[in-house]
Formats: sequence, structure tokens, C-alpha cells
Amino acid sequence: MTSFYRERFANAADFTSFMVGSFKPDEVAPLLARYLGALPSTGRKTSDYKDLAIHFPAAIERARVEKGREPRSQTVISFFARSAGRLTIAERINTATTVLQTRLRVTSCAKNSAQTYTVSVGSGAGAPQERGGYMRVAFGAAPGEHPGE
Repeated sequence: MTSFYRERFANAADFTSFMVGSFKPDEVAPLLARYLGALPSTGRKTSDYKDLAIHFPAAIERARVEKGREPRSQTVISFFARSAGRLTIAERINTATTVLQTRLRVTSCAKNSAQTYTVSVGSGAGAPQERGGYMRVAFGAAPGEHPGE
């Protein structure tokens, strides 16, 4: 772990820094020069962005995994969604996923009682993909139960 840290932070030539808050540029310039200017640099970039070409499948994919202590099934519905970009849209998406998750929990518990273990709804940015993201609905249930139906 230490060797990875030293290797990664031994050259700050291609680091990008952000400052957020209320400040005057003239007042922070000496601090930036002192602290960021003191970081080690070889003068050449050491990391490059690589598009890993990770894409959502074009059709439904099913996988059976048998592991654990008790019979249980997990259903995940995940699909590509462009990242929100603007904060207000991201807040609306977050609120919508919370409302949908609450509604699905109430509905599945009423319909399936103890047979449904978990329900979760979420969204996120697809880290390696530029401007990519996903929406996800997941159900955990007893085998043979299909809480999404």
C-alpha cells in the first residue's frame, strides 16, 4: 500500500486542484504557491484518461450465482442513463428514486409479506464512462418469489 501511495503521489505534474468557497484570489495565491507549489513534480504527465469501453448490454443478461448460507434470490434491473449534469436535475432524480423505493417497499411487503427481504432504488454516475450513469432497481427475496411482478 505504501509503495502504491509513493508511486502515485511522487509526481504532481498532472494533478488538478479545485478550490471552493468564499475567498479572494489575491489572498489565496501565496497559499497555493506554498502548498501546491511544494508538491513533487517531474514535469511530465504520468496518468492518462483511458476509455475502458464499458457499456450496458444490449439485451437482458441473466446469471445464476449459488453462494451463501440460505436460499435467496436477487433481482437487479439496471439501465443506462445520462448523468444529470445540473444539480437541480440530480436532486430531482434523487427524490424520485427515494419515492419509488418507498413505494416499492410498501407494495412488496404488503403483497409478499416476509418473502421480500430488501428493495432498493438508486442512480449514479458511471465512473469510467464520461457523462454516463445508471438507474437501478434491486429486489432481494425468497427463491421463487418475484416481488417486481
